[in-house]
Amino acid sequence: MKHLYIAWILLLLGSTVQAQLTLDRQVVASGGNEAQAGTYTLSQTIGEAVASPLSGGSLLFVQGFQQGYLDVINSIGPTIQVDFQVYPNPVVDYVSIRIKPESTANLVVALTDMNGRVLQTQPMAATVGNTVEATFDVSQYANGMYLLTCWQENGQVAAQQKLIKQ
Repeated sequence: MKHLYIAWILLLLGSTVQAQLTLDRQVVASGGNEAQAGTYTLSQTIGEAVASPLSGGSLLFVQGFQQGYLDVINSIGPTIQVDFQVYPNPVVDYVSIRIKPESTANLVVALTDMNGRVLQTQPMAATVGNTVEATFDVSQYANGMYLLTCWQENGQVAAQQKLIKQ
């Protein structure tokens, strides 16, 4: 009986050691995605079972279970102040936008739905003290809430207002 236990233990240890020796370490994922914005890349995977780093020469590729750090440097610049008027609100067919900035700026006004989809954009070059106007045709859109956002050319939001389409 003692020999049977020893044989059983050796069999278990042998199969465990064998499994550890033949395991090819790689990321096994059920799904994932990657997105890029300028020089930044965000990648994610779902359901990772196994992960390991790979190296070749002076390069190191880290895969799976990444817990890096995020170093944020804000070098975009200051946000300009604008007088941002939207009328009529609620709107049926056409909505007008009036912008009067405190400094000269190249702006873009974007109409987006509540899912973040950009429906229309209109660039607007504004100078100090001058008012610029734009009109959006919203008659083809479903009734509901939308956002009108005034963006600076450096990517910062200068103003934003909710718009109700009836």
